[in-house]
Amino acid sequence: MLRHLHRWPGLLAAVLILALSLSGAALSLFPAMERLSAPTPVSGQTVGDLATLVLAAHPGIEQIRRSPSGKITAYWFDADVAGAAVVNPATGHDVASADQGAV
Repeated sequence: MLRHLHRWPGLLAAVLILALSLSGAALSLFPAMERLSAPTPVSGQTVGDLATLVLAAHPGIEQIRRSPSGKITAYWFDADVAGAAVVNPATGHDVASADQGAV
């Protein structure tokens, strides 16, 4: 009798643990994928050089951030409209949108 009562909560717990482990494994891959898609850094480039390049492309620049993966994101205002983009450190121009994907 106790075996039958223990089976269904155990199966439910197993399904929950399986779902949590699979979603955790998928989330652990996002930093690696971000690192692969980040632009390669320019050797010998200073922060001032990068800021000059980005400022030439976006005159209303407010902030430049570098993520741990190496992705450089620039934030600016252009006529009271906020903008953000991933920046190529070699040219200072936009590479991709800084908006997060749907996943």
